[in-house]
Amino acid sequence: MRGILALFLAIVVVCGAATIVAQQYLSEEKPASGTATSVKFVEVKDLSELEELARSFMEVHGGAFVAEPMKMVATPPSTTAWEATGYSKTNVQVEGIEEADVVKTDGKYIYVARGSKLYIVKAYPPSEMKLVSELNFSTPMIEGIYLYGDRLVVLASTRFIVICSDYVEGGDKVPLPRPPIPPVAQPATFIYIYDISDKASPKLVANISVSGGYVASRMKNQYLYVLTQQPVIIPSEPETIVVPEVDGEPVKVWIPENKSLIWPPAMHTTIAVINVETGGHEAASYILGAASRIYMSKENLYIICTKVTDLQWALTKKAVEIIKPHLPRDVRKEVDEASNPYEAASKVYTWLQSLPEEKRDQLVKEVVVKIKPIIPRLYHEETYIYRFDLESLPSEHSALGVVPGRVLEQFALHESKGYFMVATTANKVYLKEEDSRYWLDWSSENCLYTLEVESMEIKGKLEGLAPGEQIYAARYLDGLALLVTYRQVDPLYGIDISDPAKPKVLGYLKELGYSEYLHPYGDDRLIEVGVAINKEGRWLGVKVALYDISNPADIKKFSEVKVGDYTPALHDHHAFTLNMEKHYLLLPVEDGLAVVKIAGDKLGVKGIVKMEGAFRGLYIGDYIYAVGRGVVAADNSLKIVGEVFLD
Repeated sequence: MRGILALFLAIVVVCGAATIVAQQYLSEEKPASGTATSVKFVEVKDLSELEELARSFMEVHGGAFVAEPMKMVATPPSTTAWEATGYSKTNVQVEGIEEADVVKTDGKYIYVARGSKLYIVKAYPPSEMKLVSELNFSTPMIEGIYLYGDRLVVLASTRFIVICSDYVEGGDKVPLPRPPIPPVAQPATFIYIYDISDKASPKLVANISVSGGYVASRMKNQYLYVLTQQPVIIPSEPETIVVPEVDGEPVKVWIPENKSLIWPPAMHTTIAVINVETGGHEAASYILGAASRIYMSKENLYIICTKVTDLQWALTKKAVEIIKPHLPRDVRKEVDEASNPYEAASKVYTWLQSLPEEKRDQLVKEVVVKIKPIIPRLYHEETYIYRFDLESLPSEHSALGVVPGRVLEQFALHESKGYFMVATTANKVYLKEEDSRYWLDWSSENCLYTLEVESMEIKGKLEGLAPGEQIYAARYLDGLALLVTYRQVDPLYGIDISDPAKPKVLGYLKELGYSEYLHPYGDDRLIEVGVAINKEGRWLGVKVALYDISNPADIKKFSEVKVGDYTPALHDHHAFTLNMEKHYLLLPVEDGLAVVKIAGDKLGVKGIVKMEGAFRGLYIGDYIYAVGRGVVAADNSLKIVGEVFLD
């Protein structure tokens, strides 16, 4: 490629290989990666404000929730179920912050959510196993359940179709609409709270309906936090402006004073806070970009929004702006009348073809000089992190931090000792030059950022880790971050974060395959659940490995075993169960529940508890329970000693 012709072609064609769902304009008023700010939200008083906003963004996307205002009165938590010992709890990220799961136990009963049904099974002792009660819900999907003393919380939702739109930059003409979109049922979320003091006859004490699609939830003591999303305009009904509701009553809608914090499709993200003891609830809806995941500590709730940049659009527009003063009046008029930057670039390209080569070379130098400083600041994706203080929710204030890249999973997020840490994979664009030839290329790199919690300002960073790879797993321990990146080999990095302002790589271990989940085992060991592959990249099945991380500069693998071809623990940490006292872990596999024994530095597969469709494993006392299309109990020899079939 040579000259500006090549540059235009590179911008218009090469960047288009990336999948893009939104755009960033090269505007200095928008927060850039590495910045922090305090966000002030203003209550929307007039629906016309929402309509104007939605139409400016060409909304066609869906999902969210809300709750009726009511001040909550803090009451001491019930401790009936939490004082018992010797049974497994849900595997959660933050100690003291509960997460929804489809299976729970209180040490005597097992609660199983499957589809639109909830089963309560007397599980202990196994000789008395029986189905005690069954609840049927009209909603098609139970998202998860919580236990709190004698309260059972069921989160259920209706699913919906997500529809993506073309991208339209404010001020540019709107492209032709797509074919009519068929009607899409609006999503809704339902929070059912039961009194289960009588397990055979659960009593519904609260039923809270919330508009929108379920995103995530957490529970601290008796307070349940539910996040939902929905579009500002219904995709199938473009004249309908959405206001989130709880039990049919609209809630307050807040919008950032700085509207550049919103990008298409503008979404309602609603935070509903519910007291599961009293049923009291309050909520607020915030208009943000689409939320991808959340993290909750004992003091703060973090909402993660991923902004995906249309680099093709942005660079094309910038290149046209740079060269526009050089255009003849008639060509400039054609460019001004173009419906979008690509059409404008085509007009410029046609004109450039008519110029002598020397003139084109002069123009290319000018464009390159002006675009070069911009390109290093461009990322395909950026992560916007909104921090809300739990004590003041719902609140019109938030702290915001922005970092390059995207977050793979919730374990890439962490709060500790006044700092928030986030690991991302960033895709960057490069303008390459050789012998007056220019072309665009892009590559991934991995990063770790530490932000001060109060201000969300970046205090430390580690960039350029494992170029060309992406993060597959992460875990934070005291003063240590563990990251796994992958392309064909699996580097396990040990990163010193004892000084948050100066994170540094201490060492790494490379192996074939990759990790999907990391779990601490004691103070100096790490359990990995991942995928084994051979040198040709062929899948060899699920592996469980035990590592020595006592010296992060020299990580060693103690042992590894294969446990089948697949486990849901690869993508859902709730399917991983560890018994520290008896030194074994449980993983659902294709033919049942695998029991992996940990004996010193060695792993071994003790056996499989046979269960059709197993998706969870747990333990009560000396017994192991496999949960699938039924509930099976096994003793220490893995002999079946109790069984209950579910419909």
